[in-house]
Amino acid sequence: TAPIADTSATGSILVPAIKDHGYKPGFAAARVACAGTIGAIIPPSMTMIVYGSMANVSIGGLFLGGIIPGILIGLGLMVVIKLYSLSLAFPELRVTSGAFDLRKVTRATVNVWPALLAPVLVVGGILTGAFTATEAGVVACFYGFFVGFFIYRKLKLRDLPNIFIRAGITTAMVSGIIGVAGALGWLLSYLNFNDVVLAGITGVTDSKLGVMLLMMLVMLVLTMFVDSMAILIIMI
Repeated sequence: TAPIADTSATGSILVPAIKDHGYKPGFAAARVACAGTIGAIIPPSMTMIVYGSMANVSIGGLFLGGIIPGILIGLGLMVVIKLYSLSLAFPELRVTSGAFDLRKVTRATVNVWPALLAPVLVVGGILTGAFTATEAGVVACFYGFFVGFFIYRKLKLRDLPNIFIRAGITTAMVSGIIGVAGALGWLLSYLNFNDVVLAGITGVTDSKLGVMLLMMLVMLVLTMFVDSMAILIIMI
């Protein structure tokens, strides 16, 4: 759900801009879809919160462990795009944004630094123990309201009812997935499905690496047909 939300939120803006620079529509869509998967890795991540709460794992530790892999994935995507832009795959490629200008980046950073502090506040508060992952959501909401209303002055009081409705719809959707997946997971455990799967996997290999690869393959196939959050809950 998180990657889908990230992709849908940014895709309507990024895909037209990417196409305007000469990239093919298919490549633009694939680039945004691949980048959307980083949303579950870079903190704060709803996937990590659900996993940590169910598996009794430190959510702060998961957040801290996801930063470096997320950055590496982002850098890898940047390298692939750069290589494609230099190849014959994009003979019509044109760059219209001009040369890189550090002054523009500096001015933009000054303008957006209050918003950039939001993930730092959330992750830092969890890691330092100032508040829990659940409380971090409340802190992030109040901070977002403060920045939007008092600093950027883009948020109006009349916008709040629509924001609450959209937040309620999103929460209900995620809660529904978690509820149904939890019930299915309980049913599979009651039917000893876990023992059947474990016996099947260990019958193929006893290697820790082999078991991990088989589990990754199973999850890859399942997530092609079922929501990733549901699969996560069932597998845990």
